[in-house]
Amino acid sequence: YAPTKPLILWNPNEEFTPEEGVAYGLITYEGDSPLAAQDCWVETMPLSPGSGRLAEAAVRLFAVMRAMDECASVQAIVAEELPETGLGCAMMDRLRRASAKRGE
Repeated sequence: YAPTKPLILWNPNEEFTPEEGVAYGLITYEGDSPLAAQDCWVETMPLSPGSGRLAEAAVRLFAVMRAMDECASVQAIVAEELPETGLGCAMMDRLRRASAKRGE
């Protein structure tokens, strides 16, 4: 699955500067990152709320991407990068592919 809305893959150690006039939705790993604390999101959806378990995040990834894509108030999706260990490698591959789609 790849969302129809633009998906931006974001490193949580970098600053995010939203483009004026764009309504962003955030897909966050645990929900408590500094990025999630910013007030520029019209919607925030965690993959593994509070626990940070990659297995839980993997189960929820496509459902959360789809829900964010279907959210009428969101114009662009920002997805926080995940740890690239175990399941995280496959999940990051999927997110990279979805974010590359926006350049097509």
